[in-house]
Amino acid sequence: MRIHEYLEAVRNCPDDLLRGEYGIHDNLVLLLNQEYDMLTAAFAASTGNEHLFRERYHEITPGSIPIIEESAPELASKLQNMIVERRNGRRDFACEQGTVLVKVVPGVRFYSGRRAGKHAQRQFREFKTTISLHPYLRPRWEGRCSHRALAEVLEDICQYAARTGTAVCVPEPFEWRKNGNKRYEHLIVYSEKSAE
Repeated sequence: MRIHEYLEAVRNCPDDLLRGEYGIHDNLVLLLNQEYDMLTAAFAASTGNEHLFRERYHEITPGSIPIIEESAPELASKLQNMIVERRNGRRDFACEQGTVLVKVVPGVRFYSGRRAGKHAQRQFREFKTTISLHPYLRPRWEGRCSHRALAEVLEDICQYAARTGTAVCVPEPFEWRKNGNKRYEHLIVYSEKSAE
């Protein structure tokens, strides 16, 4: 499945079906074929006048940790510790609209590739940077449920990739349903820049 088809389907999907139909969930992973330093610089520049993202993202540093969802106190503590530690060269960004934490790391990480099957080798070979999305920040994105907020940031990153000519992939397969009919295909989404 191509990324433009996937994003159009996500846009038209009811919020309550985003997870089941299109795999929009906590720990949503994207791979980009762009150097880590270039991508993190673009996120950092998104608060300025010249930026390539639709949304604005603020870097989270140990001195500027945002409020994390109270409904899961053990998770909030774990996330705050991870932000302070900044392992694997990771940089964290908060979407200005709220809700979404964006983690960016060099290389292909955050998923094992086991479920990706034959695609895993290609993904490890062709992509340079990993992003994972998490819906735990306060304030909440006004008028958006957590899954829709994740979908908005996913689309923003994919549009950034298209504008910069960067290949992007949603690497983990999910079960896809078309026209309400269950089609238990495990789909992996690639951009047009990524030859199949």
